[in-house]
Amino acid sequence: MSEVTVTLLRLGYLALLWVLVLSAISVLRRDLYGTRIVDRRRANKQVQARTATPPAAAAATQAPEAPPARTPGAPAAAPARAGWS
Repeated sequence: MSEVTVTLLRLGYLALLWVLVLSAISVLRRDLYGTRIVDRRRANKQVQARTATPPAAAAATQAPEAPPARTPGAPAAAPARAGWS
């Protein structure tokens, strides 16, 4: 092989190695900084501003829920135990 061909192969190999290094850095950066931080207080204010029903009118239209009625003499439901089948 000529010297030019060997030099081109070496430069191509070097470029390929840099592409792999930069892609690995990109993946690490995305893993570390990929999550968006959302200010929930600001988001809640925007959602409340978009709703058309004022809170007082919404509370007046909804009736409070009553607890479920128990039949007399029926045992109360036992809580589920972890690890028991």
